[in-house]
Amino acid sequence: MFRIDAVAIDELERLIDNYKEAGIDFYLAQIKGPVRDLMHRAGWKEKYKGKMEFLTLQQALQN
Repeated sequence: MFRIDAVAIDELERLIDNYKEAGIDFYLAQIKGPVRDLMHRAGWKEKYKGKMEFLTLQQALQN
């Protein structure tokens, strides 16, 4: 089972923001429920609107 903590969420957010500043889009796919819940609690649904809503890798690639 994959787990992630608040520190890892902060680091991933920093990475995503750095990519965004460089003009690179960063999408996430197949996020497991508990990890997705933690990301939502961290405010990612609003901050990264449209970047975390893919259920499969194929759906993310189509965008």
